Amino acid sequence: MSEVLRNRIFQAGLVTLLMLAMTEVAFRAVPGLSLMDQRLNDFLLVNIVDTATLDAPGSPVRSDIAIVTFTETTLASLPYRSPLDRAFLAGLLDGLAAVNVRSVGFDILFDQATEPAKDQQLIDAIRRFPGPVIVAWADARAGLIEAQSAWLEDFIARSGAIPGFANVTIDRDGLVRHYDLTLPGTDNQSLAGAMLRANGFELPEAKSGLISWRTPPDGGAQAYPVLPSQGVLAISRIRPAALKPALEGKLVLVGADLPQQDRHRTSLSASLNPNIPRLTAGVEIHANIIDQVINKRHVPEAGVAVRWLIILTIALIGAALGVLEMPLPLRLAGMLGLMGTYAGLVWLSAMEAWPLLPATRPLAVLVLSFAASTSLNAYLARKDGQFIRGAFSQYLAPALVDELTRHPERLKVGGERKEMSFLFSDIAGFTNLSERLTPERLSSLLNGYLDGMSEIVLRNGGTIDKFIGDAVVALFGAPAAMPDHAHRAITCATEMDAFTESYRLANSDVTMGITRIGVHSGEAIVGNFGGVNRFDYTAMGDAMNIAARLEAANKHFGTRLAISASSVERAGLMQDSRIVDVGGSPVLPIGNVILKGKKQPVTIYTCLKRDDKTLAERYRAAYSALDDDVTVSSHMLDSILVDDPEHPLATLHAGRLRAGETGSTFELLEK
Repeated sequence: MSEVLRNRIFQAGLVTLLMLAMTEVAFRAVPGLSLMDQRLNDFLLVNIVDTATLDAPGSPVRSDIAIVTFTETTLASLPYRSPLDRAFLAGLLDGLAAVNVRSVGFDILFDQATEPAKDQQLIDAIRRFPGPVIVAWADARAGLIEAQSAWLEDFIARSGAIPGFANVTIDRDGLVRHYDLTLPGTDNQSLAGAMLRANGFELPEAKSGLISWRTPPDGGAQAYPVLPSQGVLAISRIRPAALKPALEGKLVLVGADLPQQDRHRTSLSASLNPNIPRLTAGVEIHANIIDQVINKRHVPEAGVAVRWLIILTIALIGAALGVLEMPLPLRLAGMLGLMGTYAGLVWLSAMEAWPLLPATRPLAVLVLSFAASTSLNAYLARKDGQFIRGAFSQYLAPALVDELTRHPERLKVGGERKEMSFLFSDIAGFTNLSERLTPERLSSLLNGYLDGMSEIVLRNGGTIDKFIGDAVVALFGAPAAMPDHAHRAITCATEMDAFTESYRLANSDVTMGITRIGVHSGEAIVGNFGGVNRFDYTAMGDAMNIAARLEAANKHFGTRLAISASSVERAGLMQDSRIVDVGGSPVLPIGNVILKGKKQPVTIYTCLKRDDKTLAERYRAAYSALDDDVTVSSHMLDSILVDDPEHPLATLHAGRLRAGETGSTFELLEK
């Protein structure tokens, strides 16, 4: 795994954790945010989820519930509004018994005495009712004082009714969307739970969950039969058989349907059905809970672990999109596509009655992680660009600086092994020259020289490693990859040679020595080396040392250029076993030279600025004869020197032969 990839993974992970923390704080601190998922799930639950798909598979749907209400019309017919007339309730209970209802649940709190005779009348009616009678129960947690609790407990004990707390579960946003079959922290059953258990229905293992609302049929306003209590009482006394189709065998809930009492905002308020009122009576909430348990209907919810896994995955993808190496519009398109895909998954999950998925927080963290990652990536890229320009603009071609700025991953800070070419140059006798010149003339001479040399290096795509006085060290093939690094290095060397000779002539007022240049190609470790506060981009390795030795070896060869066979071969100058010319100048072999401190010979070439191609061919022939026939080679070399007395290579080998050496391989005893 590359360092750049590791950095991007670390960056994405860091952004993910940061955005998760920020969204967690935001969703906790801002109530509206934390409830957005619930409101969206409300909408899906009551508009998209088909209630029938939630019923227990293979079981017929049972409608065991009916509601009997007392309304404003009911209260207007009674001697007083509150407490509800107990004689009226006793008669109602007797009437329900006459039509053979299975059980009755009073969503009414009997927490105080009324008229003693009427209170007793209701107690007696409950005792003689043939089925279970459940009554609402509460205690101090619901606001009852001690006297109310005592009267309620006495009423329950005397009547034999089954208590069940009638409180509905209200979420933080004031909506009823969950149920509890037992009072949290106790074994006390709810009104719905007590009625279910008293009638032999099995309660689910989960004693709480989302309410699965039985929505009314199209065009209707009620999901269950709803009858007014005064009508039920009147008909039960005259013709009870008329009530049996609606009530016989049913679990009947008796409760208020009053505009200003026991009405609640529920998740049904998100329904698009105009027939569903915005507020739901408490007795109807209990009816839905009972119906849900009877038909074993369960609204699947994604667990906490699943929710966090979804949020974490979405956040990671968003952060990863922000750091991808692609144009911003494509990354934006990817983010929008992911948002649409996840929204579709949330919708599909609701349609198929799969667990309801969180939508708001995952989408929020997706946008935030993408935006944060994109911003951080842009900042780091800008910072890297500034670093790269600052580090390389002084010694790297502008085109390469731009390339590295666009692709900083190509720069491995700290060092990497690369194949590249190296160029060393030095002015012969410059130390002695500098001692004879005034500081002003020396500065002018050297600055002009180095400016020209630098321009040639950068023009050929090289990297200026360093200036050491008058010496120039250049690299080709780093920091950016350069397949033709050897050819560029050799071209650069020949152009430098031409420039330095013309520069010497232009500054004829001083005796400026020739510039010697060495070129070699091979593997080296290149990168930023140094301390925390100061470092240099440079190369290290034997290949670089050989290039330096070649530069120095020119003085022994009488040449200005010394180029290794490694560079010649990598530059593609070897064709059909022959070395082609460079820029019109012949490339000629110097020999297989064992450099000072080395054991293996290095084949070295030079490039002579001579137009006589015939003379170059004569030298090549003489060089080839060095290993075959020394006498022939010696005659050929002498012949070359007659026509060109200053030919450096002919002079070199003719002198070697006169000294008793033979062959094209020889050793330099000095650097």
